[in-house]
Amino acid sequence: MKRSGFPMAFGKFEGFKPAELVLSAAALVAIFLFLDARRLLSIIAGADIWLFAAACAAYFCTVLLMTYRIRYVLGRMHEKIGYVESFKANWGGLLASDFTPARTGYFVTPLLLRTNAGIPLEKGMATVVIPQIPEFFFKAVGASAGILLLLASAPNLQNGSDFLWLGVLVMLFFCVAMWIVLFVPRAVEIARGFGFLPLVREICDFVSQIQANRMKVKEAFPRVVLISVAIFILKGIEWYLFGASLGIEFSSVALPPIVIFMVLQPLVTIFQFAPFPTAAGLGLAEGSAAVAMALLGIPAELAVAYALLIRGGTVLVNAGGIFQLVPYILRRKKRKEEVP
Repeated sequence: MKRSGFPMAFGKFEGFKPAELVLSAAALVAIFLFLDARRLLSIIAGADIWLFAAACAAYFCTVLLMTYRIRYVLGRMHEKIGYVESFKANWGGLLASDFTPARTGYFVTPLLLRTNAGIPLEKGMATVVIPQIPEFFFKAVGASAGILLLLASAPNLQNGSDFLWLGVLVMLFFCVAMWIVLFVPRAVEIARGFGFLPLVREICDFVSQIQANRMKVKEAFPRVVLISVAIFILKGIEWYLFGASLGIEFSSVALPPIVIFMVLQPLVTIFQFAPFPTAAGLGLAEGSAAVAMALLGIPAELAVAYALLIRGGTVLVNAGGIFQLVPYILRRKKRKEEVP
């Protein structure tokens, strides 16, 4: 099958942009400047180490489920790959997503699947795109519940909630857009009419390659949804455990803490996917956590400490992905230098 220019361009991930890392560092410094830095560090240092470890273990379980989901989808497309190879690619992609704007670094996963196991790029892309349909849908549902919770706790927020509901609509839009990319060939044919625009023809060719497996992907979709439900529940447990490690309690809300954390999680993490030039929305996500949790009676320093603890815990778990990312980046740079 002929490779289009788009996937070839897509395969040129060579590392993290210095400007983005500098802006991320600046955002982190700004957080400590605007808040009581000593109290913030004291809160983080006082976290219960065993509950923190339990939260990290819950997150690691989501990584294992994501890996199983990748391997299952590839299997439905008749691509054989071991669990370890799938895990390594997923691990590297997750670490890259921790340090790239809008978590776009996760798209290195199909590149690692191709490098480690020879998986065609379009099939690797399908393993990334298909799970995002149910995941963004559950994020939209969870975020909606979170907004309703905030409105119940702070009725005066009603006039300013339009921005939050816009975020929910954006998530639902992404669900529809990804469904079209995977399952609607007619949409690609319509898009080809704009082939005079840069990269449109190449993107259409690449999407057509992904859609060639749409029937096999549709067969995998029910189990993918079930796995995504399990991951959503695990994320709620993870956020609850991180909160418990800091002793966070919502005395102003008559709901079990785990339910509150479960609906806050998508409301806050959606900002990690915003097109903001810092690592996974660093600064923006912490600010949204501070605002949302302040409405539930949580002090700003405690809310930001909580958000930073979650970020630190996930990076810690994903750190092993460096053994995938660094060799891949070095190989890319070496090949580039060898080209006359």
